[in-house]
Amino acid sequence: MDKRCIGIDIGPAHLRAAQILGTPDGFRVEKVFGTATRRASDSLPDIIRSLFNDHGFDRRAEIAVSMPHDAVFFRNVQTDAAGLEQLRRNDWTALENSFPISPDEIVAQVCSSNRCGDDKCSVLTAAVSKTSLNEKQEILAGAHVHTRLFEAPVFAFLLALSVNNPRIKGGRAAVIYFYDACLTLAVTADNDVRMVRNIPITLPSKGDADSVQTLARTIASEIRITWHKAFADAINGDAEVFLLIDPGDYDSLPQLVESDLNCRVTIPTSSIRDPAGRQAGFSCYVAEGLALRALAPGQTKGVNFLDAVKAAPPPIDVKKEIVTYFVLAAALIVLLIVGLFAQLWRLEGAYADVKGRIRETFTDALPQEKNIVSPLAQMEQKLASFRKEHQLGDSYSPTGAGPLQVLRTISLAAPSQANLEVDNLLIADGSVRIVGTCDSFESVYQWQRCLEQVDGFVRVDVEDVQRRTDSGLAQFTILISTRM
Repeated sequence: MDKRCIGIDIGPAHLRAAQILGTPDGFRVEKVFGTATRRASDSLPDIIRSLFNDHGFDRRAEIAVSMPHDAVFFRNVQTDAAGLEQLRRNDWTALENSFPISPDEIVAQVCSSNRCGDDKCSVLTAAVSKTSLNEKQEILAGAHVHTRLFEAPVFAFLLALSVNNPRIKGGRAAVIYFYDACLTLAVTADNDVRMVRNIPITLPSKGDADSVQTLARTIASEIRITWHKAFADAINGDAEVFLLIDPGDYDSLPQLVESDLNCRVTIPTSSIRDPAGRQAGFSCYVAEGLALRALAPGQTKGVNFLDAVKAAPPPIDVKKEIVTYFVLAAALIVLLIVGLFAQLWRLEGAYADVKGRIRETFTDALPQEKNIVSPLAQMEQKLASFRKEHQLGDSYSPTGAGPLQVLRTISLAAPSQANLEVDNLLIADGSVRIVGTCDSFESVYQWQRCLEQVDGFVRVDVEDVQRRTDSGLAQFTILISTRM
C-alpha cells in the first residue's frame, strides 16, 4: 500500500522539507523545498504553513521533524550493565555532568551500546534540552502541524545514505556531512553508529585550492581522531569514507582526503529521484531521511526525543506546587486560629469557674462580709490581720516562723536515704529537742550536718547516741539552739 510522508529539517539558518511516496516498487521524491531563515522577519510557522498552502505538500501525510544540529549533543558514556539499564529506563541522573544542559532539562536517548571490557560498555547517548524541544513543538503548533517523531539530523542523513548506498551497512565507515557552518562526523560499524561529533567549520570559496587543501587536511585529521576514539585503532584501507557534498562544489576534496587517509573516499549517489527523474541533492538529505524514518519508524535506526519525554517522569508544575502549598499553609493557619480561639474560650470558662469557687469559699469562710469586691484580695487581707492579732508561736521560731514552719524545716533537712523515725519532738523558746531512732550512726551525723546548714539554727548537738539491744537501731537525741 502506498504511503506518503514528509520530513522537515529545521536548522539554525534554514528550513528544508521533502515529501516521499513509498510504494511496493521503492521510494519516490514528490516534493522538495528549501529556504534560508536568517532574517529576523522569517517566521517558521508561516513557512511551514506555506508548504501545504503554496507548495502542494500533502497535509494528511505523516510528518517527522529534526532538531537543529547545534541543539543535539552526543556523548559516549562508560558504564556497566546496571547503568545501561538505568539509561534505557530514561533515568538520566548519571548524565548530569555529561552534557552542557542543566540536569532538570535533559531529554536523552540511548543510540547504541558496545562492550569495551569484561563488565563495561560504551553507550552513545543523544540529548537535547526540554526548552529547545518545547520551542520546536510550539513552532509546529503555530503552523497547525502535528508530529510523533523528533529526530537528530545525523540519523536522518545516515538513513538516507544507507537507502541509497547499502554498502555502508557492512564494515566500518566514516560519514562527513556539511550542515550550515558545521561539519558533522559520524563513525559507524555495520551500520551501527559508534560516535558522533559536530565540528564548527568555515567552508572555503569554490576555486580556492589552498583553502580546499586545508579543509581536506582538517577532515582527515578529525576522522583519524574520531576513529581512534571509537575503535581504539588507526583507520586502514578497509575503511570507507562518505563525503555528503554536492558534485561540483569541491571536486578535488575527495581525492585529497583519500590520499591523506589511504582509504576509499566516496561521494555517494542518490537513488531517490524527483518526479522529473533528477537525483535529489545532499542539501535535502536530512529531510529525505526524516521522511524515510516516518515511512518505517520501527524498521529504521534513530532516536525519537518525544518518546524520551513521554517515558520520563512528568515535570513538576512549580506554580501548581506553590498554589497547593499555599492552600495547605492557609488551611493550617485557619485551623491554628480556630484552635487558639477554642482554647481561649475554654480558659475563659475555667477562669470564670475558679472565680465562682473563690467567691463561694469566701462567703463560706467569712459570712459576715457583705461587701465583696475582690474575694481573693479580701481573704488575704483577713488572714494577714488574723496572723498579726494572734501571733501563733512566733516566739518559738528563730526566723519568726511558727512551729509548723519549724517542723517543716526540720523535715526537709532530713536525709532522704536515711531511715529516720522521730519519737519525740519538743519545740521550745529558743531551742528544739528531737528524740528518735535510725538504722545507723552515720545517718544521725548526716542529719546533724544538714541541720547545721539551716539559717536560724545556731547550734546543733547530738547527744546520748546508743544502739538499742532489742531492735539494733541507733537511738539518738538532737538539741538545736535557735536564734531569738
